[in-house]
Amino acid sequence: MNIALIDDMPQVLTHTRKLIQQFADSSNIDFSITCYSSSEELLADFTPHKYSILFMDIYMDGLPGIEAAQQIRRQDESCLIVFLTSSSDHLPQAFRCHAFDYLQKPVTQTDISRVLQDALRLMQTDIQYLEFTHNRQTVRIPHSEIISILSDDHRTVVTDNKGGRYDPLISFSKLTADLENESRFRQINRGILVNMDYISGFDSNLCILSNGQKLPVSTRRLSRIRQQWEDYTFASIRHKMAERRLHS
Repeated sequence: MNIALIDDMPQVLTHTRKLIQQFADSSNIDFSITCYSSSEELLADFTPHKYSILFMDIYMDGLPGIEAAQQIRRQDESCLIVFLTSSSDHLPQAFRCHAFDYLQKPVTQTDISRVLQDALRLMQTDIQYLEFTHNRQTVRIPHSEIISILSDDHRTVVTDNKGGRYDPLISFSKLTADLENESRFRQINRGILVNMDYISGFDSNLCILSNGQKLPVSTRRLSRIRQQWEDYTFASIRHKMAERRLHS
């Protein structure tokens, strides 16, 4: 799991990193921890799905943590953001950024352990992720954000709904083995897996995706794939309507 710490005080970075590492050692979990001394430094290095958790100070010289978090949220909805601050004044703004938690300084081992335990529990139960290595970085993409996975010229290419395009160092068959068991995913041709949530329609034997991709559908699978997509779409609409009635 990749974690980023952002604070303009070196002693806070050192202290927080030590607490996270102590939790990792006691839990036998491998964390990769990267420290940044400003929001600007983080944003210059940030790419969607690069980090699972950000521990971010709110009050920093330059761009405040809240504004940096707002920019990150526009790129990455799944990253968990934990704000660190000496005051609770910005609590409402923090949670408008969909913050995962809010810790007041000085942060203790109990604080860090609780947040990391909650985060691990959430990642293991509520959200399913596809994890792979891209450009020597571990990338974790929620299954719901994957648009397509292609086997292209001896490479595997993953496309997500943020415009990201990744080249995992793993074969298409190994990467998609678990995804094929999920109702949202369909292999429409050899070496082409798509998420039916992002299918806009079909044009002859082409599958049109919401990001503009036009992918060829196997002729012998075309009729079945179209029917499966229609059934899946209808079931999704029915499920959403049932949820609205439940909460109305």
